[in-house]
Amino acid sequence: ALRAGVALEDSARIGLAVPGWARGLADEVADGPRLRDTLERIARPSEIDHVLAHAPVATQIAAHALGAPHIVAWWTSWRGVHVALRGGDLIAAGIAPGPAIGRALAALRAAVLDGELADVDAQRAFAIRAARADHP
Repeated sequence: ALRAGVALEDSARIGLAVPGWARGLADEVADGPRLRDTLERIARPSEIDHVLAHAPVATQIAAHALGAPHIVAWWTSWRGVHVALRGGDLIAAGIAPGPAIGRALAALRAAVLDGELADVDAQRAFAIRAARADHP
């Protein structure tokens, strides 16, 4: 018996005599129900962004076909959200180069997606605080 929305069970996909790329694509599609279930449990744009940014497109398409929420909003709006600062801006503000900058910018993107920062000055202050807290 097939699970809802899955074209082939795991055991059938493993034994297919198809090119590796096709098997890989089938595996990504088979993850659609798992992604749908995950997206049904979360609502914050930053959480959705984190999940979908790491999900293969084929998995996203399969999840969308199964009724997963948020995928269209992520592709049309949230995925393209840009923050007002870059790493160089934080370095110019006295933050040492390193992983703290990347983590601060990721936290900044999450805060912007969640509607927590209204303007550039608030974004700058948030990112500087986050980077300093990450790397004292």
